[in-house]
This record gives sequence, structure tokens and C-alpha cells, in this order.
Amino acid sequence: MEILSSYVNKLIVTKLSSIGCYAVGISGKDANLLQAKKSKLSHRKIVNHDVINVGFLSKPIMINLEILLNFEDNNIIPVIAPFANDDQEKTHLLNVNLTVATIASALSAEHLILPYEILQVSERRFHII
Repeated sequence: MEILSSYVNKLIVTKLSSIGCYAVGISGKDANLLQAKKSKLSHRKIVNHDVINVGFLSKPIMINLEILLNFEDNNIIPVIAPFANDDQEKTHLLNVNLTVATIASALSAEHLILPYEILQVSERRFHII
């Protein structure tokens, strides 16, 4: 999983670099950028549908803002792979949307851009929240 993520991470960094952006690919594990906590098994009903979270994705519980602010101060875009360690040094795959929103909130970001796919895997659209 981490190998695939690092491959995708490098593709994104390459694309950003090709349009003149300074970007660096890192993982949430690097320099303890993010710390994770395993999600709990939960069950709820939404509009006549059962929704079960079996806890495969974890959530970020700590962000090392100093690292992100250093990137920002130097006009570098960090491309962050959604992995983090917990307090026992176990690797967790993070819920991407929750992680991005948590980072944006911690940075007091004015905009949050989430890429999502429409029709084809290779076709990307962006939505500003």
C-alpha cells in the first residue's frame, strides 16, 4: 500500500513541478508529521441504509504544524501520502478526506481543494469548498 502511495505521490509532485510549482512528496510518517488513531467499529442508519465503519481507515489526531509552516514559508507544496504512525509506531492508512480537512483547518486555510473523479479514472475535476 505504501509503495503504491509513494508512486502516486511522485506522479503528483512531477505534475506540479512541470507547471512551475515547488513541491515535495512526503508521508504523514515522515518526521512524525501526522499521528493516527484507529477508527472504532461503528454502525448507523442513514435514509434506510445501514452504514458500517469497520475501522479500516484511521483518523489523524495530531499534526506537526511546524513542518507544514516551514514548507509554506518557503513556498513549497507538500504532497502528503495518507499514512501515519500511532503511539505504538504501527502504520495506519488515514481517511484522506478527513486528513485533508484536518490539515486545512489546522492551517486556517481559506480554501480546501479536493480532487474527485468523474466518469473516467484519468479525468480529474476539482471542487473548492
